[in-house]
Amino acid sequence: AHISIFAALFNLCVGLVFVLGWPIKDWSGFGFLACPWVTVSTEVIQLVVFWLIYGLGYRLYLELGWAGWAWHRVTRQRVLEYLRLFVPAAMSSASDFWRMAVVGVFAAQLGSLDVAVFNASYRILWITFTVVGSLAFSTRIRLATQIGAGQVKAARRTVIVGTTITSLCLVVVATLTLVFTREFAQIFSNDPEVLDLFEHSRVPLVLTLFFMNLAVFLEQIPVALGLTRTVFYVGVVGSWLGQVPFSYLAIRYWRRSLVGLYTGVALGYALVSALLIFVIWRIDWDEVVEDARQRSEVSRERTGSTRSHRRSRGASQYSDHVSLE
Repeated sequence: AHISIFAALFNLCVGLVFVLGWPIKDWSGFGFLACPWVTVSTEVIQLVVFWLIYGLGYRLYLELGWAGWAWHRVTRQRVLEYLRLFVPAAMSSASDFWRMAVVGVFAAQLGSLDVAVFNASYRILWITFTVVGSLAFSTRIRLATQIGAGQVKAARRTVIVGTTITSLCLVVVATLTLVFTREFAQIFSNDPEVLDLFEHSRVPLVLTLFFMNLAVFLEQIPVALGLTRTVFYVGVVGSWLGQVPFSYLAIRYWRRSLVGLYTGVALGYALVSALLIFVIWRIDWDEVVEDARQRSEVSRERTGSTRSHRRSRGASQYSDHVSLE
């Protein structure tokens, strides 16, 4: 969190100077051509600062039990296990970008005004994603930790609490977007035609906002459990058998407008969300814990002793508390 805050502030300050030229007098900066360089420099500096503080300074890797790099630990079995998780996750992410690229092509066929509103409205979806993404990744980290410790009940509770908080957050954001569509649109333009089209398309836009971010959150649950291949299959079905065909059919045979396009997109994300809910509902938690144990190469005895140690430590703390009273 500390490094992320630093990176955000660094990106803002450097961007203001080199992109906009602020606060240097009589200089307007390099313009948006500098944006890629600012982003790359931020990523590099973030990694360097992280390593200097937590690597060389606090030596956090020692506290986590990592002894450092050693080639004999890079075995064929471990590499294959890593690829088994990484390749489906990478392909799933790539499929998401390809899918929205195709949807963007559909939007380009509607007209210049529709393209402008589509690009601007998509920023609203991504602004919401920054909030939901934070909830999703925090839930994912906590869930993965609990599964690694074999805490099935705690993991289920994390899923329920995280999903509830995210759903409530999305309901609030979706309602605000629906009510104040024109005001949000003025962030990007003051053109009356653009604002009118925003308002005209607000219902399918809000549905897309809700189901897109819900799907983003839900997919992090099976990813945290190591079910990246399942997430990939769900994404392929939802994207290429759902969202893309729905969007094309909507603008081709129903409404050739952003209303039709966003309706198709919303239906696609709703399909993905429904499939993910079904996957999560059918999870065999004991099997997931066993798979995580094998993947991390931890014996059952060690896992059991860790849980016993935690229970005994908790009992000891409780008895100390009682004795103090």
